[in-house]
Amino acid sequence: TKVSIGCTLPIIGYAEGQTLNGTNLWVKVRWCEYDNGSFTVTSRYIHKSFVEEVVKLDPSQKLQTLLDIARSLVGTMGGNLNLKGAWCQTLLYWLCYVADVNISEIPVHLGVTAEAVEWLDGKNKYKDHAENPGYIPYRGWWIYYLNVGSTDSMSHVGLIVDQAGKELTCIEGNLGTGDSAKRLVQLIKIPDCTADTVTVNGQEKYIKGYGMISYT
Repeated sequence: TKVSIGCTLPIIGYAEGQTLNGTNLWVKVRWCEYDNGSFTVTSRYIHKSFVEEVVKLDPSQKLQTLLDIARSLVGTMGGNLNLKGAWCQTLLYWLCYVADVNISEIPVHLGVTAEAVEWLDGKNKYKDHAENPGYIPYRGWWIYYLNVGSTDSMSHVGLIVDQAGKELTCIEGNLGTGDSAKRLVQLIKIPDCTADTVTVNGQEKYIKGYGMISYT
């Protein structure tokens, strides 16, 4: 497992171990393994000389913790998080597990965007874009897209990390071409979320709607 320099992960403990750079202190961080559709919350140890403790996390502020982690992952490849295939939806579940979010109201068993939307809609947790023109979503919600020209019902999903008027800032995974494990987590700007179509990583997409996610 290897993430990019600058990634933020929750510290959950410390341990003594092999001495490096004059200290034997290792930092224990919260982690999540994904394999064949199953998530396992686990931990990793990073030597103290490679870690900077930048903020005191408030365990009650799950959304802010998740957004901080998501922003820090920009530039990280999916394979470094053990995410492969069509992993844009899976990344959002991974973030929930690492941020210690209660996932009882989140469809983590559904790795495909269309299936996740169907589940959210059935739980009255989905806001359809066409049925609610001009609607402004909230931070932490999921934004669903359909590629223009696609015959699918859904194509992609991202996490809204900031909202200013009609402009959205999103963190989205599985962007790029070629081997899915080498595709990246990227920061995407949506200038006008009330528009019918937007451009994401060079691809024109329809905004289909929003997953109304709560974080506890």
